[in-house]
Formats: sequence, C-alpha cells, structure tokens
Amino acid sequence: MNEDTICMRPKSILFEVAVLIALWAAVLTVLHRRHTQVTAAGSTREPRSERRMRAAGICATVGATIFIVRLMTDSVGTPWWQTLSEWASLMAIGAGAVLSGYATCVKG
Repeated sequence: MNEDTICMRPKSILFEVAVLIALWAAVLTVLHRRHTQVTAAGSTREPRSERRMRAAGICATVGATIFIVRLMTDSVGTPWWQTLSEWASLMAIGAGAVLSGYATCVKG
C-alpha cells in the first residue's frame, strides 16, 4: 500500500459517517413534520396509517444504514458479516416497502 490510500481511508470513513448523520437527520425531520400535519388533520384513519408510515421510514433507513456500514467495513469485515449485513439490509428495506404499502391501503 502506498501512503495515499492510507491517508484516503479515514477521510472516506468520515465522509460516510457524515452521510449517515445527514440521512438520519433528514428522515427524522421529515417524519416529525408529517406527524405534526397528521395530528392537526384529526382524521381517525390517518394516525394508524401514519404510525405504519413512520415505521416504514425507520425500517428503510435502518436498512440503508446497515448497507453503508457494510460498505465501510468491506475491506476489513469477516465474510459472515458481509453476508449477514447484505441480507439484513435487504430485509429491512423490504419491510419498509411492505409497511409503506400497507399504510397506504389502510389510509384508503
């Protein structure tokens, strides 16, 4: 390894951590704004749908987080971690998609 790749790796990890922080901040801000809009509307079906939609957003974000962490540990992670994290991220994103679809059906 030359010195350039050794110096670039910490910067890359810091960038990926910054992306994760920005992702979570954006998702939580959007979910909070949607929650305040739904509680102001006062419909009976809206809160049930909103809870499922919030869970869907969290599931998808957890899946994206697991995937980004897998990419961060790609060179140093063990093979079982790589396999497990691939499936875990796909399952979390898939669960988010299913919950989102169900929330839309409940909303009507």
